Amino acid sequence: MAKKKVVKKKSVSKVASKSISLVSKPSVKNVSAGVPTGVKVIGILAYIGAVWSLLSALAAWFLPDLLIKYKDIPELGVALGPVMIIAGFVSILFAIIYFFIGRGLLRAQKWARIIVIVFSVISVLTGLLSLIAVFSVSTIVWIIIDGFIGGYLWFNQEVKSAFR
Repeated sequence: MAKKKVVKKKSVSKVASKSISLVSKPSVKNVSAGVPTGVKVIGILAYIGAVWSLLSALAAWFLPDLLIKYKDIPELGVALGPVMIIAGFVSILFAIIYFFIGRGLLRAQKWARIIVIVFSVISVLTGLLSLIAVFSVSTIVWIIIDGFIGGYLWFNQEVKSAFR
């Protein structure tokens, strides 16, 4: 008489466990889990900037009277019509850029970090140039904010390691 092997039972359990792993959905990795909180905040601010740019485009297209008072000078209204249309399209372009930058930051994509650093440096430099022409407290505030964001993304070691 031949004995039945117990090995058969083990192979069935292995096959069953493999079939479960194939059938079950893979766990979705939390993409923003390794992203520092400061980067998440900057990413959310980019999303807010996208919404704001979209609203600006809609206002430029549909509510130009709220943005510019040109009823006293009709010629100005005729000239500013095309300008408002172009401004709306530019605002849409910025909304798209802000959206993808926010998404890139929340997903720890290196290109998004580099773009924000470049934009921050440009903003600080233009702010300093505008201070030469006209002193404004709000310009100083924006220079500080942009400098902080750029410096944080550029020099913080935790941020650097998250974007590798």
